[in-house]
Amino acid sequence: MQGKALFDRGTLETLAKCDNNNDRHEILSTIREYVIPSYDDVQGIYPELCRALVDAVRAARTSEPKPIESAFGTLSGNTVERVTTLAINLLQDLRYVDIDRTFQSLADIFRDEPEKEIRKHVLQVIDSLARYNVHVWQQVGPAAQAMLVDVIAHLGPEDRVALRPLLLTVWRALLGSGDIIFGRYHHYQYGGGAGER
Repeated sequence: MQGKALFDRGTLETLAKCDNNNDRHEILSTIREYVIPSYDDVQGIYPELCRALVDAVRAARTSEPKPIESAFGTLSGNTVERVTTLAINLLQDLRYVDIDRTFQSLADIFRDEPEKEIRKHVLQVIDSLARYNVHVWQQVGPAAQAMLVDVIAHLGPEDRVALRPLLLTVWRALLGSGDIIFGRYHHYQYGGGAGER
């Protein structure tokens, strides 16, 4: 109930109203550590959560670090990189809840991200989303990979150019897992279902 109560009290609305990265980081940490693990219907809140994460990253980019006053003196405030990393980690944790929204949210973060390490982090999450995962396969077969291919197929020309590193990462991951995916797909179709190995 704690996670539901925190969400119902307007956690995402509070996140949207933050005017500094210390508060954004604290709320994102609360969402990751307490809200999501205790929430029964993550799929139901996922669209709103994705929008909130992308908006928080965009807002963080316009905020200078705010020093934190403590009993031990003044500490450096949270940076945009820390806020963005936490948002990306949340998307990684929940990446299979809605593959389309996860990809689009990561793409929105990647598109205007100036930091090389953050862009690399996004590509790593995209890679983990596209690669073969035995636990996901046992639940839905090749659906995860098929959804990603469909998402990419519907991108417009401008998006294909802007997101080229993401698309290459997806295709490399799919091709790298090809023997496993297609071998299991044949078994999934003709040999008894996704639950068998």
